[in-house]
Amino acid sequence: MPSVAAMGQAAGLLINLHADLFSYAGEKSHNIVNVLTRSEGGLQPGINRSIELCNRIMGLFVRLHEQTAADVSPPTQKYLKNLGHMISGNLQWCYESARYRRSPARAPLLCRDRVGDEFLAASPCPSIAWWWEVGRRD
Repeated sequence: MPSVAAMGQAAGLLINLHADLFSYAGEKSHNIVNVLTRSEGGLQPGINRSIELCNRIMGLFVRLHEQTAADVSPPTQKYLKNLGHMISGNLQWCYESARYRRSPARAPLLCRDRVGDEFLAASPCPSIAWWWEVGRRD
């Protein structure tokens, strides 16, 4: 099922993006913030774009989970639930780890009960844009 594949890939990317955001103050060499800082023309715009990307992917993950979980087998339901645990566990670790306490991106990341429509727009990144299409096809 394409939505399950998209959710697995989205979870993996989210974990890495969150780590990049939280670790930026101490680990600047290979980091999404650096890439987006160059393309956006400054550090704060790069951080903002990185956070926006995380929020879009999280919004997609939540939407796909809501659309998919009831229609898959019990083992796949468990897999999807565990993907959510991986994302939330990684975020908790990032917030609590001394390694990440100095990050300038730490404060703007917010937890929400609901994902707003502004986060459901497809990513402009071609390699992941297909994730937003699978919810319409499955």
